[in-house]
Amino acid sequence: MMIQPIPVTPVLPVMPWVTLAENIPLKVTLQVLAALLFIGSALFLGWKFTQVLQGRHYRSNLAVNLVLSGLAALALFLRYGMTVTILAGLYLFFILLFASWSDLTYHEVPDWVWLCLLPIAIMRIPTVGVGSMVLGAFVVLIPQLALAVLPPHRTLGGADMKLSVCSAMILGFSRGVGTYLVGLLAAVIFMSIYNKVKIRCRKVPFALIPFLAGSVIAAFFI
Repeated sequence: MMIQPIPVTPVLPVMPWVTLAENIPLKVTLQVLAALLFIGSALFLGWKFTQVLQGRHYRSNLAVNLVLSGLAALALFLRYGMTVTILAGLYLFFILLFASWSDLTYHEVPDWVWLCLLPIAIMRIPTVGVGSMVLGAFVVLIPQLALAVLPPHRTLGGADMKLSVCSAMILGFSRGVGTYLVGLLAAVIFMSIYNKVKIRCRKVPFALIPFLAGSVIAAFFI
């Protein structure tokens, strides 16, 4: 009687990435996919945003817009997760980005821009509180009005004043006032260095909105 050999099924080696994929929880996978989708959407909006600005003869830069859009989306997702707040934050980012390019191009910002910030201010009422909003706007507005009325009548531009008031309403008293002061300080330091390097007169007007907008976005993450 002949003994038949027992067939041996070859064991295929398990690839390391297959084992890793099996050990990753489904929740983590969905979060990563959501983050990639959100950042990709922000980059797409940044690309379309640049096209619109260039079509209307605004100063703009595709690389700058894409980098800022991607960083803003990543920071929003890491700070707030997949919540409605990240949509509000991205909306605020693009409004302020447009205001910055508008100020850099024409040294003015259309009034409809500040009306676009009203929905965010309303959404922030439960978090910030109406009293803190009104107090912050009042504290930021009064010194600027005093500078405009009292000699030698030195004042910021109308767009700068409107942004500082709107940001104080969105962020509340403490962060709104702090944002305004930080933006002014950053502008003074940067422009002092820039004027020395470029040997430019200090009395030449410059765009303040980008500095205020940057401080507002930074404060939104706090």
